[in-house]
Amino acid sequence: MLVPLPGLSYSGHAAIALLAFAVIMWASEAQVLAVTSLMLLFLQPLLGITSFNNAVIGFANPIIFLMIGGFILAVAIGKSGLAKRFTYWMLSKVGTTPSMSLFAAVFSTGLLSAWIENVVAFAMLLPIIKTIIRCLVLILKRVTATLLKQWF
Repeated sequence: MLVPLPGLSYSGHAAIALLAFAVIMWASEAQVLAVTSLMLLFLQPLLGITSFNNAVIGFANPIIFLMIGGFILAVAIGKSGLAKRFTYWMLSKVGTTPSMSLFAAVFSTGLLSAWIENVVAFAMLLPIIKTIIRCLVLILKRVTATLLKQWF
């Protein structure tokens, strides 16, 4: 660091310098984000900030793996067509009005959030919500076209 901070040890100064390096690398995208993250992982023990075991603890958090799994499921739901099928089924049960469609999206997210992490539940239902929005846009276009034909 350029400015010495009194009362801060060498490892503290090194950690602040590494943080500044990380922010610059992430903001400028000089390297891919994953490469920058791995560089930070290996630079911590090399700079004497912490041991390698302590540095990798953040990467091995079970919540991280839960979220990665949820995002993988979200992509699978979107690509397999399950989002479309579930959306059409859900809209056939509650109706296709905008308020009921919003209710179906919020209710299904809340129901899924009872068992898994909220962010993961939203990520899993995002393809379904996107399909609901597409359906609503089509319905609104059809209604607008019908109204324009009646008026003109």
